[in-house]
Amino acid sequence: MELERLTDRQHWDEASDQEEDWEGPRRAGWLAIPYEHHVLWNHLYARHLPRRKGIRAVEIGSAPGSFLVELAHRYGYEPWGFEYSTSGVLKNRAVFERHGHDPSHVIQGDFFSDSVIEPFVGFFDVVISRGFVEHFTDVPPVVRRHVDLLSPGGTLVVAIPRFRGVYWAWMSTFDREDLARHNLAIMRLKDFGAAFDDPRLERLFCGYYGALPVTRFQLRSASTLSRSYNKGIRYLQLLLNGMFRVLLPAPGLRSELFSPFLIYVGRRRTEPPGSLGEES
Repeated sequence: MELERLTDRQHWDEASDQEEDWEGPRRAGWLAIPYEHHVLWNHLYARHLPRRKGIRAVEIGSAPGSFLVELAHRYGYEPWGFEYSTSGVLKNRAVFERHGHDPSHVIQGDFFSDSVIEPFVGFFDVVISRGFVEHFTDVPPVVRRHVDLLSPGGTLVVAIPRFRGVYWAWMSTFDREDLARHNLAIMRLKDFGAAFDDPRLERLFCGYYGALPVTRFQLRSASTLSRSYNKGIRYLQLLLNGMFRVLLPAPGLRSELFSPFLIYVGRRRTEPPGSLGEES
C-alpha cells in the first residue's frame, strides 16, 4: 500500500531520540498530570476499554513504549507495538524488557507493508494509535489498516492532536516546519469522524477532549529569555491542570477554536452492519 506521507523515517528517528520515557500518570504528582491524560485514563479509557484477561493490545507508532506499559499495568493487557524507526524500536524493546514484557512484541517495519501486517490480521483485541493518522494526506485507508488488525468485537482507539484555531495561529508564526508535517483538514471534527465510516466499525465515541495545553506555546529558541518564558509556561500549565480537573467536566472543551485533541473509539462488529452508531 502506497500512501502520501507528510513525514519520513529520519524525522521519526530524530523524534524517538528526543522522546523521554515517561513513566505514566501513576508516578506523577497530581498537578503534573496533564488534564488530557486525566480525561483519557479516568473517563474515556475507563468507560470504553474492555476489562478481561488475555487481551492483546497494540499501539501503532509505539515508541518509547511507556504508554503500553501503563496500559498493561492498569488493565492486565499483553502489550504489542508497531514501530517504524530503528531507534524507536530499540527504545521500546528496552522499556518492555525493563518492565517485564516480551521485547519481541515490538514489531519493526512499515505499517503499510503487507508482509509486515499479514501475520497480525484479526490478531488484536485492542488497537490504538495516538498522533499517527494525521501524518498522512489520505486518512481513511490508514484507518482501514487499523481495523484489519482487530479481532471481531475488538476495540479501536485513534487520537490526534489539533493544530487549528489558536494552535494554528501560534504554529504558523513560530513552527511552520512542524505544522507542515500534519494534515490539518483531518483536524476538523466532521472530517475526522468521516474517516471512520467503515462498515466493520460501530462508533462508541467521537469528539473533542482536553482543555488548553499552554505548553504548546513554548519557544524553541535556546536564548535566556526563551528559557525563562518556557519555564513560566510550564508552571502555568501545572496550575491549569489542577483548575481544569476541578472545574471542567470530562471530556473538556468542545470548541473548534480551543479544543486540543480529537479521539475516536469504536468496536469491530461481530455481525453484518446495521446502523453506524451515534456520535457523542
